[in-house]
Amino acid sequence: KREVIVEYDLASEITTIVSDQGKLRQVLYSFLAWSVSRSPAGSAVRLYADLSDAATLRISISDHGDEVSDLDRVFDPDAISSHEPDVNDLGIIIGRRLLDVMGGAVNLQHSDSNGLLTTIQVSARPAKG
Repeated sequence: KREVIVEYDLASEITTIVSDQGKLRQVLYSFLAWSVSRSPAGSAVRLYADLSDAATLRISISDHGDEVSDLDRVFDPDAISSHEPDVNDLGIIIGRRLLDVMGGAVNLQHSDSNGLLTTIQVSARPAKG
């Protein structure tokens, strides 16, 4: 519909992830949909997943959307009240809160090739103890 290509690659060491499937799916969908919605027609969104260590799943999503003026306020619900929020803005706010519940994290940074690089980290195994 948006004519954005989604490319993905999974590192070979990822075999089994033990996590809350519903929450992880929601987080992944929210951030992927946001990246697609930010990207112009004809561009590509790239997703790469690997294990940053034996117990941490790292998912990187790069897009070609416009620069975000204040990355610190992207997840602030009050910040979206200054413009017409769309479902994807709300989705990443919810996605970040789900990551907090799961003990994960998300980081946004401007990429060298325009757009944003979103990095999501979440436990790939249940905590021992």
